[in-house]
Amino acid sequence: MRNLLRAAAGLAIALVLASSSYGQPAVRTKTGPTRKYREQGWRPAKQVNKSREHVLLVLPSEPTAWEMGELRKSGAVLAGYAGPQAVVAAVTPEVIASLSPGIEVYGIDPAGKWSPALDQPEGELTVVVEFYRDVPESAMRHIARAEGLEIGPSRRLAPNHLVVSGPEAGLRRLAEWDEVSYLFPASEELRRGGEETFAYRCETTWAELGGYLQAAVGVGDGWDGPGLGAADIRYFVRNGSARLTQAAVQSELARAMNEWSRWVAVNFQAGSREGDPRQVDFLFARGDHGDGAPFVPGVLAHASYPSPPVPEPVAGDVHFNDDEPWGAPWDFFSVALHELGHAIGLMHSDYPNSVMYRYYSRRTGATAVDIDAARTLYASRTGAPGAPPAPLLVSPSQGSGAARTFQFLFNDTDGMDNIHRIQVMFNPDFESGARCHFVWDYSMSTFFLRRPDGSWMGPHVWESFPGVIGNEYCSVDVNRVVMQKTGTNTFGVIMPISFNESSFAGRKNIWAYATDVAGRVSGWVRMGTWDVPGAQTGPPRVDSVTPSSGAGRLATLTAVFSDPGGASDLGSVQLHIAAGLESRDRCQIAYLPQVNLLFLRAADGVGWLAGRTPGTAGGYSNSRCAVDVGRVTATRFGETLTLVAPLEFNGSFGGGKTIFGLAEDLSGNLSGWRALGSWNVPF
Repeated sequence: MRNLLRAAAGLAIALVLASSSYGQPAVRTKTGPTRKYREQGWRPAKQVNKSREHVLLVLPSEPTAWEMGELRKSGAVLAGYAGPQAVVAAVTPEVIASLSPGIEVYGIDPAGKWSPALDQPEGELTVVVEFYRDVPESAMRHIARAEGLEIGPSRRLAPNHLVVSGPEAGLRRLAEWDEVSYLFPASEELRRGGEETFAYRCETTWAELGGYLQAAVGVGDGWDGPGLGAADIRYFVRNGSARLTQAAVQSELARAMNEWSRWVAVNFQAGSREGDPRQVDFLFARGDHGDGAPFVPGVLAHASYPSPPVPEPVAGDVHFNDDEPWGAPWDFFSVALHELGHAIGLMHSDYPNSVMYRYYSRRTGATAVDIDAARTLYASRTGAPGAPPAPLLVSPSQGSGAARTFQFLFNDTDGMDNIHRIQVMFNPDFESGARCHFVWDYSMSTFFLRRPDGSWMGPHVWESFPGVIGNEYCSVDVNRVVMQKTGTNTFGVIMPISFNESSFAGRKNIWAYATDVAGRVSGWVRMGTWDVPGAQTGPPRVDSVTPSSGAGRLATLTAVFSDPGGASDLGSVQLHIAAGLESRDRCQIAYLPQVNLLFLRAADGVGWLAGRTPGTAGGYSNSRCAVDVGRVTATRFGETLTLVAPLEFNGSFGGGKTIFGLAEDLSGNLSGWRALGSWNVPF
């Protein structure tokens, strides 16, 4: 008999509670430990319903429907499966005292509720919180709010799931609540949320309590029985889809079956009739279709696990919801690949990039996490997964300057969907505390920057971050970062980095590091060297404006300012548009980068209107001009600050105007006003 099924990322299961009649442990979870209730006693730290607590009940064998009914009659409120012979139930002390001596009772430790996939630097996280199925939504929301956490959009989530954001410490406190079952990473689609984004989920059939808990990692031994063997399985397509051609259905199902057969010894052969044993029947259905699990909006498909433990003839069957718009936006192959994973015995993964993640995302093939999980049930077909990910190159690999755009290239032989996290670091020696150290979490679309004290700034969502992030050693213009696949197995990151010449001067080594979703690492690889020049001196400068001439009521001006000590040394920059420098009949704006505020000169030509943050909507005007603040951007890179200001001039401000610029550094040094160009405003 094979060893215990390990978790999807190769993590060992914490504790075997009992032996299953199928050769598998009765309880297999991704984390642990649990505590034996009768021997040690166990009370949860926090509860909404203080009259009951959730415990793990391990039965001598797989319970029959009659035995499940008897459990309910005893007063136990059943809340989810943890294994073929194990259920979680909400019970009172009286219920526990009445249970048969053959039923083992275990308390549930908060440490076992934190997914191994949440292994990122400390900071803000967005997670899916799974509650036990008997917990009402009002209690779920009360618990999240009690810990000061932000609740995300809940459309199309499983009924017992919430998407929650907050600091790691607050999220870990959620695990102390009796009603909480498990926390695992939220995918990019779930984090993005919003009315326009639906989180479509998968539900599995047959499980009487609505399916297995997310913490469980396996059910049964697969179609091959105990050990790592091979399995021959038939398949039969019972009907067609109203939304896909028969050719498309057959082609994509064959593609999905071939993908699993590529990695493990599972062979699919066409069957001749529906309902045969050891056969996956594919069915397109709508609403209530006779299996006890009617389709509702938000469920794309569901599947049954192999036999045993699921009885024939439904074992392994896959049903697709034909009310859904297959093809666009939902990719039929991605869903078929996921459901076939259940049909061969796999459970849901915690890793958002994996095929077996609980919520829908488009996929092109199995990831290392999925392959590792399948190889705990069946013999490997193509040997071990490929080598760990590896940094390939950095360009340029040597040179000097206070700012440069670097391109890093990484490789993963199992495909780039397997990349979990990459790291880039500049420092004089590996142990130095003076470092420019970035972490990019590809699977979560977030990034971090290390502070000088070793703590982390982040995580920040890459696509929505407003601009530059930096510490006292370096900064990155996040808006100009490009992360993209450059081939089937290669992945590139383009990063515009500015170095602080005052605190980070000298030769730096360039290091890179990669981790895949299965936890395999490249180790730190030295990629090159870079020389950061010492700080320059001199006043700030006003460099240019584009366009430098023109006419019209509308003008989007792009002004460039610079400071020899770096753009971070700039205290303010201004644009002054008027007939002459001394005129108070002017359209004048000032930007203060240290506080990220834009100011517009008041109509009297003396005072200033209240500051506004670039990128925020709303009117901002005086009698001469208006600024579209929502479209204003200010970007620092190296020595330069680029200010983009969309302006609209009033007819009363008509005539020929000169565009002047001014810059001031943090020490009060001025560039002096400089004429940059001209603009003619029509009356």
